[in-house]
Amino acid sequence: MLAKNLPSVGSCQVPADCYNLFRLVQRRAGGRVDVGLTDLGDNRILLSAQDWRCWNRKLDALLLTWDDFRPAHRNGLDEAVACTLTVHHPYSRTIIHRVYHSLTERLRWELSCRRPVEAGRVIAWPG
Repeated sequence: MLAKNLPSVGSCQVPADCYNLFRLVQRRAGGRVDVGLTDLGDNRILLSAQDWRCWNRKLDALLLTWDDFRPAHRNGLDEAVACTLTVHHPYSRTIIHRVYHSLTERLRWELSCRRPVEAGRVIAWPG
């Protein structure tokens, strides 16, 4: 249950498929990834290796942040990743149970759209 006094901080487990897709998309994007959440309208997540920040554009408010990811503490890629979740806004209660599913769907879409960077060829000039 989320505390009434915000921000509320607690331990959290990011599902393995969500975290693994994030890492793939991040590597292909070359850094931060900013995505809208499928089926969650005005909510966006800015993802980086250090933290994830969920914003609601209509409210102009930070809703949730995830940080202190600990992927080294899992025994395999199929295990969830422990982190710290901070709840910043009461509206978070309406989306918190759908965020991972929505983010996973969006990251799958991003991964299908982004093509891996192909290795280039260096041609001597004048050739």
